[in-house]
Amino acid sequence: MQERVRKTVALSALVLLGTAVALFAVEAVLRVMPSANRYYVWPPYTRRVWQPPPEIFPGIFGTSRFTVSSDGVRGRELGAIGTEYRILAIGGSTTEAGAVDDSEAWTALVEQRLGRTADGRSTWVGNVGRSGMNSRDHVLHVRYLSTQYPGIDALLILVGVNDLTVTLAQGEQYVPPPSLAEPSLYQASIERAFSVAPGHFREYLLDGEAVPAGPWYKNTATWNLVRRTRRIVEMRFSDAALEDDTEGQNLAAWRKQRQAAPVRLEHLPNLSLPLSEYRLNLNAIADLAKARRQRLIFLTQPTIWRAGLTRAAEDRCWLGGTGDFQRRQSPAYYSVEALAEAMRLFNETLLQVANERGIEVIDLAAKIAKDESNFFDDAHFTELGERRVADVVVEYLGSQPPYAHD
Repeated sequence: MQERVRKTVALSALVLLGTAVALFAVEAVLRVMPSANRYYVWPPYTRRVWQPPPEIFPGIFGTSRFTVSSDGVRGRELGAIGTEYRILAIGGSTTEAGAVDDSEAWTALVEQRLGRTADGRSTWVGNVGRSGMNSRDHVLHVRYLSTQYPGIDALLILVGVNDLTVTLAQGEQYVPPPSLAEPSLYQASIERAFSVAPGHFREYLLDGEAVPAGPWYKNTATWNLVRRTRRIVEMRFSDAALEDDTEGQNLAAWRKQRQAAPVRLEHLPNLSLPLSEYRLNLNAIADLAKARRQRLIFLTQPTIWRAGLTRAAEDRCWLGGTGDFQRRQSPAYYSVEALAEAMRLFNETLLQVANERGIEVIDLAAKIAKDESNFFDDAHFTELGERRVADVVVEYLGSQPPYAHD
């Protein structure tokens, strides 16, 4: 009897040991596979179908579809290498264009209108814009995504407004973020810039908060494979969709908060430190693009802000609060005149960096009129605004190689 028990225990131990070795081997293989070392701004196959309420999103009509490819890009799947001129569009929510349909986003319109290059290649424009991303996040986007997606020919970067809002929310107490060169803080920066990254896996809501992984096993490649497979099945074959404020309640509430704030700030805080940080990030992006011999095109940020804005147009605005104004009522908001001046300074800094470095730049802010036909709030484009942005970008790119003959 004792001999039988010993054999059973020994066999059980061998089974457990074999299972542990097998799991360890699977984990080791998964960690060295290319898919385990990929970065995604959006989880692959993320999607949403909704109908923006026209009273909250004026200038947006009908059903809007937001779909993400297997590569985590809003746009079509990549074709064969060598058959496409590949443009990666990087930015915040004004690149993301989350309120409009896939086909109406300015990035999709640029792809469609550019058509073929002079040597016969089709155009691919991949959109990895996401709400809330700023120039610091874009440094990481360029660092990892511009090589992850093979054969990227050009980087198109619309940037500035999120750097501005973070700056003004802090006011005179502005504290620059820690350096990306600081190893102990680097992972936190990765976790902010990407929804999926090596060694870190989480879900994202559109305009929402990340849900970080907890126990150690949730940071294993095996767990992530199971989780990612489940996520892909849900997104592709079920009714699961990207969650969002589909009724526009947040936007309506933020507008009311701005309107109700008792204080309007007419004078800007000292912006020398945040503008230096902004310049540093733009130069870091330029250094990466130069090292990889990738074409870099900056775009200045258009907004509706200006002196003499109509009451109706100003009531569409909600940005420019102090403190954590998206979570709680802020007592003070910057006037549209102050916001316009701050945006001018950020755009001017971008233009200066581009001029100093010999970088291509499209001064979009100078070409998009500051009126209600182009914006449904402070900086986000109506369908007409999306088309006008695409017009400007296509006019520039279409006049340059590889679309125009040398």
